[in-house]
Parts: sequence; structure tokens; C-alpha cells
Amino acid sequence: AVVVGYMGSASHGPDLELVLPALEALLARRREVRVELFGSVARLPQAERLPDAVVRRDVVSGDYAAFRRRLADLQWDIGLAPLVASPYNRCKTATKWAEYAEAGAAVVASDVEVYRLRIACGAAAPASPSQWTQMLTRLVDSGMPAPILLNGLIWGLWHAPLILTGQYAAGSHPMLAACLFLTGTVDRKSVV
Repeated sequence: AVVVGYMGSASHGPDLELVLPALEALLARRREVRVELFGSVARLPQAERLPDAVVRRDVVSGDYAAFRRRLADLQWDIGLAPLVASPYNRCKTATKWAEYAEAGAAVVASDVEVYRLRIACGAAAPASPSQWTQMLTRLVDSGMPAPILLNGLIWGLWHAPLILTGQYAAGSHPMLAACLFLTGTVDRKSVV
């Protein structure tokens, strides 16, 4: 099965609405696809439009490290990062992309300012409001190893200088820590 996931808080109702038609279409056409919602977004009224087959995961609150471990444990193949174009969302950062990349998921993101750098360097697949179904179908058909590998490499290489200079979880062996971090971010699903 290919697992497509979306995580977020209850404030992401409009963003979930943006991708709902694509999720409904994908579930109707592809038996091998499973959709999961993680966090309070799973309890929103908009989420009720999705069939009962959609897995709804409870939120992990109060411990960001536990949240990140839980997200990685879900082993999603594709993480969704829909954002409605709005003045508020223009002030956001690409945290959702970073969290999905760290967890080893290929990322499909709204083609908005927040994600454009990641899209430009190939670390996220772009989707305008009308392209979500097409982009998700393309990723499901492709088997996704390249986007997952690229996400992992970018995430690992971005952290390597921080680890080597002792600014991020280096411990007493920064070179070993950097190598392990880099190899750990390249998800096992990317090896064909």
C-alpha cells in the first residue's frame, strides 16, 4: 500500500479543504492507496467528508521530539503540505516540509511562497489547487524513490554543518554523528 498522510492542527481546516477533492479521487480510483490524518486536523468537520477507511491518528502534544518520532513511525510514503494562499500563510515557514522530510516522506506542497525554494530545488512536488489529484497520482504511479531520497539527502546535508560544529546533537563524536544522521535521513524505502 502507498500511504498518503496529512498532519496538522485544527487551524488547518481551509488547507485540508484544498486537498480533499484529490484525496477523495485518489481513494475512489486506487485501491493500493491508504490515507491517514494525524493530529487534531483529523477531527475537523472537513475530515468527515473522507470515507471511514481513512485512518485518523491522535495528536501528540506537549513533546515535539515525541511528535517527530511518532510521525516517523507512521512511515508515510507521501506527506501533504497544502496551504491556502493568504496573507497569514505568507508568514509561515516550511516546518511541515522539514518534518515530513525528516520522517522520510516525499512531499507534495502547495505552490506558494513558503515552499517555492524546496520546489525549485526538487525537494517537494508542487501542486496548485487544480493539480493535487494529478500530482498525487503521478507520485503513486512513480513508486516515489527519487523524491524520498532527495528529501533525505537535503535534510541530512542541511544538518551536517550544524552537527559538525556542535550546534545540533553532535555529542562527543561530531563526524560520526553527522554520518549517522545523513544515512539515517535517507529512508530505507528509497533504496530500490
